[in-house]
Amino acid sequence: MRKFINKKKKKYKKKYYKIFQKHKLTVNKTALIGLIPFAYIAIYYNSLTALTILINGIIFHSRFLDYDIMIYIDTIVNAILMVSYIIISKFDLFLIFTLGIGSSIFIYTNFMTTYFKKNYFLNNVFHVIFVQGFSALSLTKFYLYH
Repeated sequence: MRKFINKKKKKYKKKYYKIFQKHKLTVNKTALIGLIPFAYIAIYYNSLTALTILINGIIFHSRFLDYDIMIYIDTIVNAILMVSYIIISKFDLFLIFTLGIGSSIFIYTNFMTTYFKKNYFLNNVFHVIFVQGFSALSLTKFYLYH
C-alpha cells in the first residue's frame, strides 16, 4: 500500500513540473494586458514609478529573460516600490489596504497553494485583478491626492 502512495506522489510531481515548465516559456498575454493602466498612469501623471512597473512587467511577462531570476527581481522591485509609496503617503490606509490585499493574494496564489499553479489562466486573472489592478488603483489615488 505504501509503495502505491509513493508512486502516486511522484507521478503528480512530474506532471505538475511539466505543466509549470510549459507555461514558463509562453508569453503571458493576460498579464501584459493588465499592464495597460500603468502605461496610462506613466503618461498622464508623468510617473517614473508606473514606467518602472510597466517596463519590469513587460520584461517579466513576455519572458525575455530567465523566468526563475525575473520572478525574484519583479517581486523585490514591486515590494520596494509599494513600501516606499506607503511611507511617502504617510501611511494612507487606502494604500495599505489595497497593496496589502494585492500582495497577500499574490503570495497565496504563487507560493502557498498548488491549485492556482495547475489552473494557469485563473492564476493570471487573479494576478491582473488583485495585484495589478489594486496597484494601479493605489498609484492613481496617490497621484490624485498627494
